[in-house]
Amino acid sequence: MPPRPKSPAVPDEHTRLINDAPPSYTHIDPAATEPAEPPAPSRRPRARLVIISLAVAGVVFLLGGLIFAALVAASFRPTPSELEALPKTAFEYTAPSSISIVDISDQGVLLNITLPCGIDADQAFGVQGFYLESNRQQAKSRGWRGTGSEWWENVRRKGAHWAVRTFGDRVSVDVKDGILVFPTGADAPGPLGYVELPERVVVPLITGVPAYHPEHPDLSWLEPISFIALAKPVANTGDIWEFIRKGWVKGSLDVVIGIREIEAHLAQGEHSWWGKWATVEEQDLAFDVSLPIPHPYLV
Repeated sequence: MPPRPKSPAVPDEHTRLINDAPPSYTHIDPAATEPAEPPAPSRRPRARLVIISLAVAGVVFLLGGLIFAALVAASFRPTPSELEALPKTAFEYTAPSSISIVDISDQGVLLNITLPCGIDADQAFGVQGFYLESNRQQAKSRGWRGTGSEWWENVRRKGAHWAVRTFGDRVSVDVKDGILVFPTGADAPGPLGYVELPERVVVPLITGVPAYHPEHPDLSWLEPISFIALAKPVANTGDIWEFIRKGWVKGSLDVVIGIREIEAHLAQGEHSWWGKWATVEEQDLAFDVSLPIPHPYLV
């Protein structure tokens, strides 16, 4: 007899609890499911960028400084009219404080001369001050230096004073063809004498000179210099004694000295590579000189 088929199982309460249980749960670490962070960028490219930026900024700053320095240096160059007047405006002197005879020979009279003298460095560089505003306006109308804005002139003045301290405060003057001495006046017959300077004359270059006032010039900044000169008479003896007699009565010997050619350069740069850039040559110069004579009323 065949076996009877089994009837389906009737789920009891225990079975229902098993079937209703949630599926098995597997714990997954959230950190493991998140995408990995990209590697930190290398610091080397950033450091290289900073170095390049600093180098570019340094080059730009250096070029700017060089251009500014070139502009300051170019501003010291005088105009042609100013250059022509510089020997009379920047070079100052007074009557000799002493003249002693060293020797007398057929070649002439050898003299040792001492006199206060100096070159106004502020005037030479064009950084001078002006005593009156009218003087400044007059210089500005002529296109002369030293009439810019206040900050610019302060920069130029500091640059000029630095140059004097760095490159020397003495100017070596070489009078090539000697000096001719003429009496003042249009009716002068000719030169009275000829003066030869066998050695170069060293003249001080002075900064911080007080502003020039034509009525009350302050020459306290001048420094004494000494040099040897060989004087030779050119006019006849009668003309020379007549000139001296008139000067004795007047109280001074007024003459005009003429210089055919003169060369001046910084004494410190005589043997330096930059010496040729600090050399000035002038020709056909004339200066009025007055030599006071004591006891003017004794004839």
